Amino acid sequence: MGKPREGGILTLPPPEWDPPPHVGSYVRLLTSAATNGPRGSCRGHEEDPDEAKHADIRLLTSAATQVCVAAQLIGGSVRMRSTSTTGEDAHSGWAGQVRIPLQWSMASPGAPCLNRLAMNRRQFLRLMPASTALATGCATVSSGERLRVMTFNLHHGEGEDGKLDLERIARVIRESRADLVALQEVDVRTQRTGRVDQAAEYIRLTGLHGQFGKAIDFQGGAYGGMLLSRWPISDFQVHALPNPVKREQRIALSARIAPPGMTPLRFVGTHLDASRDDGDRWVQAARLQEGFGSDPGPVILAGDFNDQPESRVMQRLLADWEDASAAAPAPTIPARNPTARIDFVLLRPRSGWRVNRSEVLVEAMASDHRPVLVELMGR
Repeated sequence: MGKPREGGILTLPPPEWDPPPHVGSYVRLLTSAATNGPRGSCRGHEEDPDEAKHADIRLLTSAATQVCVAAQLIGGSVRMRSTSTTGEDAHSGWAGQVRIPLQWSMASPGAPCLNRLAMNRRQFLRLMPASTALATGCATVSSGERLRVMTFNLHHGEGEDGKLDLERIARVIRESRADLVALQEVDVRTQRTGRVDQAAEYIRLTGLHGQFGKAIDFQGGAYGGMLLSRWPISDFQVHALPNPVKREQRIALSARIAPPGMTPLRFVGTHLDASRDDGDRWVQAARLQEGFGSDPGPVILAGDFNDQPESRVMQRLLADWEDASAAAPAPTIPARNPTARIDFVLLRPRSGWRVNRSEVLVEAMASDHRPVLVELMGR
């Protein structure tokens, strides 16, 4: 996309991706921009055989950046030109035409051109938190207020078929379209996995930002967990969890993430002790609660807790955290025929999130656990 010259015309082609499921928000945004802006207008082509597949919005608005992105996200095209006038009717912005597919213009109650919904600037900007800057020619596609979170125990990359296959794991993550991922059992340059830096490979293969945290030294390398994020990771920390009887050291990884359009959050990944005796898990859960239970902002805690929902360890956590999968619980291990649920995505504060969907992905081969994927929205 080129930078438009003053007075020039910029035409944006339709996007190559599918429209998002929440097209109604973008439709309302476009409608409002047209009908509430100076001399805006909107009309449908329901009765025009040659134009029956589109609805046009003609607009004059200083918020054209967000308008253009909205049209692009629902498969429309935009033809805009920069404009400015002086005098009593002064304005500065963009004028032009937005064309959107009629199927999306009817996507929510009250179609554009029929129901002219009012929308103030604050609502407008909240709907389009991360927009394309036409002046710089930079395009950013945001997940908006929807957030897809995954937790996945990787068994150091070894699948149920005994094959070490990092691409297979990365494909599961890519196809899930997860925005935040907590990974457990990651090897970095260990002997058993061929001295490969698995953390670097997962970053490369998924295209996400990532940080690895070491739990223990192992076979000449390191073994631990990692966080992946669609957005930059800041304030990354590795927290050693209590290990009273000196078993394998367990950790929690935490980071600050700022998803566009949402309050910055703390994302925490963990992997608790796997012993039959739950003594270590009990004190480790207490440390997680102590460290993150009173965080002033929203927190997502995800990982392999090595205990089931009814256990005293999980009940201790669930007293203060929301189980994102509670409405649709499903077992996560063993991967071939799962019978137990020990992998969780937990949320705080309870009133701060709405769970749109939760599922255990049907992936029986990539690891000895199945991944958990939840889709969230901030309230």
